[in-house]
Amino acid sequence: MAIAYESGLLPTPEREMEPAIEIDFSEDLTSEQRKVARRSVEHMAASGIEAREQQRAVEAGYQELSDQINAPLRKAVEADEAAIKKFHHLRDHTPLRFDEPSILEMGADHPVGIEEATLRIHDVRATQVFTAPYHFDWRWHNTGGSAPYTSSTNRPLGQVSLQGRCGPWIPGAGGKFVEAHAGFGLLFRPTVNGLLSGDSLRVLGWFWVVGAFGIGSNATVEGGTECTILEDGKLKANQSHKLWRKRVSVDEWADQAQTSPVTDTPMRTQFPMRAGHEYTFNVGFWIYADNTAGVGTSGAISGLGGRVPSMTITQP
Repeated sequence: MAIAYESGLLPTPEREMEPAIEIDFSEDLTSEQRKVARRSVEHMAASGIEAREQQRAVEAGYQELSDQINAPLRKAVEADEAAIKKFHHLRDHTPLRFDEPSILEMGADHPVGIEEATLRIHDVRATQVFTAPYHFDWRWHNTGGSAPYTSSTNRPLGQVSLQGRCGPWIPGAGGKFVEAHAGFGLLFRPTVNGLLSGDSLRVLGWFWVVGAFGIGSNATVEGGTECTILEDGKLKANQSHKLWRKRVSVDEWADQAQTSPVTDTPMRTQFPMRAGHEYTFNVGFWIYADNTAGVGTSGAISGLGGRVPSMTITQP
């Protein structure tokens, strides 16, 4: 059963942007379990947006300083008709050339042994190994920016596909930044107190393109993996691996394609659990793309394709 909705979390002065969330549940989950899973994704998304907005606030300060420095040059250009035509030509005719790999194929055929990653935890506690299909899958994006160009999950196969596009230089792009996340979750209720540990195997590939041409232009791409533990739908522990970040400015462009699937490093997360409470362990992927066109043009594409062959839960 798939559910799509805007988060019910109320905005605060510190968090005015809300996530757009989609969840697909296993038919085995009860209505109460689905509520817990839904709350867990809401809180995970809200935490992600808060962290991103703090980063964007810092970057906005640097951009304001850059705009002040470039203001005299920008005014001179805007007062010169020939210069304006030149920048319009630059914006409209700077070609974007790149080979877009199939995101859906990234990570799809990489052979892995589940025991290789999931049974690294050697202690006296019980380790459960889960494989797809997981209890639920989830997708969310920050509605303060543009929607992702593509966003999909395949719970039976444990696959994720994400792509974000922004800026006038990029075909099919939105006008704002793009922040999108997607992944899978497990839900369980322990019968004893103890230490809960979660880990997973994550296989992925990616590609990105950034370009910035003209005064005050820049473009940024990022992407990576993440995991969270939530108790009764409230965030208790989380980790994130940033696998790439690239930023270019005036008259620069760059691209990269990691089409041969790679295995992400271990990302073990722990939290003291309490008997009788509902816990979710979520594992996912994320991408981010942003740009400032200035007097000229710019744009960014951030794309990722991956899968989660296994997730492990260790508890007493």
